[in-house]
Amino acid sequence: VENLTLAFSKQQYAQANGGASLPTFIFANGHTLHLTESSVIDTPEWKSSPNSPSSNMVKSSVYIFGGGNRENDVTGDTHLILEMQLKNEKSIVYVYGGRRGSDGTGNTTLVSDVSSNTNVELKGEGVHVYSVVGGGLVDEDEGAANVGKNTNITISGGAWAGDTEVSSSQPDKIAVAGGGHILSNDPSMIGPNSDIKTATTNVGGEVHITLNGITGNLVDCIVGG
Repeated sequence: VENLTLAFSKQQYAQANGGASLPTFIFANGHTLHLTESSVIDTPEWKSSPNSPSSNMVKSSVYIFGGGNRENDVTGDTHLILEMQLKNEKSIVYVYGGRRGSDGTGNTTLVSDVSSNTNVELKGEGVHVYSVVGGGLVDEDEGAANVGKNTNITISGGAWAGDTEVSSSQPDKIAVAGGGHILSNDPSMIGPNSDIKTATTNVGGEVHITLNGITGNLVDCIVGG
């Protein structure tokens, strides 16, 4: 996709919900999604309420998936090639090669799979994402978002991942993960005896992470799983 501007505005929602921003989801549904360097993601900041100080600004967040949403399985591979620019450098962009495995309603039967490989490429100096995950996302305490074969992540050309460029004071933020991501709505659920074990983001094959021409301050933290 060339010369595309994706503009998102959720100011009214944020002001009506205590400053909480409503995330935007983009699903490629197994099709190749290539956002070229002439494409722009525009997610402006705004005040959480009309009377809040300018220092208290709400950040927008965008989730980009190579797969689909909820129970829509993908048969075959997924391909994300991201070279786009961010109009607002403070935009928060999360990238997943796989699927989203829950609908935010507590549905415990959701299983969302990619049958083959996932492929994510971040290319170019204008590309900045908060995190990139090779597999899928389960944002409930139960559910599944699995990948049947391999996950493949390539970061090159000055693209970078993390909250900000890496500093020695915050070296442990996971910005690149080859496996999947389980996000519990209840922090107390995390632990060996918790029900979060019913959520799965399995990878059936191998994890491949390739960094080309990347210096130490361009990626916060990398984990294979």
